[in-house]
Amino acid sequence: MRLRALAPLAVVLAALVVLAVWGGGSSGWWPVLSGRPPAAERSPGGPGPAQSVREPPADAAGALATSRPAARPTATPVPTATPRPTPTPVPVVLRGRVVAADTGEAVAGALIGAAETQAATRTDAEGTFTATVPAAAGRIAVSAPGFRDESLAVSAGTAATVALAPSGVRGTVEDAFTGRPLGGVAVTGESTRQTRTDADGMFRLGDAASPTVSVSAGAYEPASIRPASRPQRVRLTPREVRGVYLTFFGVGDRGLRENALALIARSEVNAVVVDIKGDRGWIAYRSEVPLAERIGAVKQITIPDARAFLKQVHERGGLAIARIVVFKDDPLARARPDLAVRDARAGGPWVAGEGRAGTDPFRPEVWEYNVALAVEAARLGFD
Repeated sequence: MRLRALAPLAVVLAALVVLAVWGGGSSGWWPVLSGRPPAAERSPGGPGPAQSVREPPADAAGALATSRPAARPTATPVPTATPRPTPTPVPVVLRGRVVAADTGEAVAGALIGAAETQAATRTDAEGTFTATVPAAAGRIAVSAPGFRDESLAVSAGTAATVALAPSGVRGTVEDAFTGRPLGGVAVTGESTRQTRTDADGMFRLGDAASPTVSVSAGAYEPASIRPASRPQRVRLTPREVRGVYLTFFGVGDRGLRENALALIARSEVNAVVVDIKGDRGWIAYRSEVPLAERIGAVKQITIPDARAFLKQVHERGGLAIARIVVFKDDPLARARPDLAVRDARAGGPWVAGEGRAGTDPFRPEVWEYNVALAVEAARLGFD
C-alpha cells in the first residue's frame, strides 16, 4: 500500500532528472519549470519580460557554422559605355587652274596631290584640274618641273588659281655682234647647280635654287638672268682684253706674279697671258700628257700649283690666257727626229741659231701633241 502510493512520486523525480541532464545550466529547461527566466534574458533593470532572443547552444552554433559556408557579397556589374561610331570624313571636290607666275600662261601636267591620301591628279593642257580629297587634308601640294612647289588650302566650292614661280631656266646663248651660238658657256645658279651650253648654244637648268643665274664665258662679259617659264635668249658681248704677259720664267718669279695679280685687281688690266709651253719646248706645270713625260718636257716646273694660280686670277675678275709655242720644240724634235724639220745637208734635225731644233708643222703627230696640251690647259681652268 505504501509502495503503491510512492509510485507517482518516483515517476516525477525520474522525469526531473532527465530534464536536468538534457537541458542543464541556466539556459536549460529548469529555469522554465521554476518560473524564472535565464540570467541572459532578464532585463538590466530587474525582473521583467525577456529583452532579447535566446542564443542557440555553442555546440549547435559551431555545427551550423561548419555545415553552411558564409555567403560572399555579390558584385554589382558596372555598365559600359557604348562606343559612338566615328563619322566618315566627307571628301571635298577642288577645282582650279595652275598658271606660271611670270607670264600667267597655263602650266600643263602640274601635279595636284594630298600626301595624307596619296591621291593625286594632273592639270590638263589648259592648266585646269579637278581633285577629290578628304577635308582633313588641310592643304595639298601643287608642283611642276621648272617651278617652285606651292600648296592649296582645301576648301569646298572654291575655284582656285595657283600661280607657280619659275625655278629653272632654259634658252640659248649667242654672240651679241655676230649672232653665232656659243657652246661651252657656263650657266650657274647656286654654286652646285651648273650646266653648259651645247654646240648650238642651248641650255636647260631645271632648278637653279637661286633668284639669279649667271651666264659666263671667258672671252665675254658675264650676264645674269632670272628663272623664267619661257625660253630665254642671252646675248654676250665680247670682252675688250687688256692684259699683261708672263714668260715661262716670269710666271715662276713670285714678285712678278704678285704684281700681275695686283694690276688685275686695281687697274684696267683684266687678263694675264702665261707661257705654259715656251719657245724652249718646256712645260711650266706638271703635265699628265704621256708624250710630254717621255720626251723630258717637264723637267723645269715654274707653276708648281696651276689650279691655285688660276683661282687667284679669277678671284680678281681676270682672264687667264695660256700661250703655247707650237713648233719651236727642241725636246720633241730631238726625242723624235722623224717629227723634226730636217737638215738636208747634215741629214739630221735642223738647228736654229739659238741651238734649238724645231718640229715639222706638217706632221699630224705634232698637231695632236699640242692639241692635247691645250685641252689639258682648258681643263685646268685657263680661259
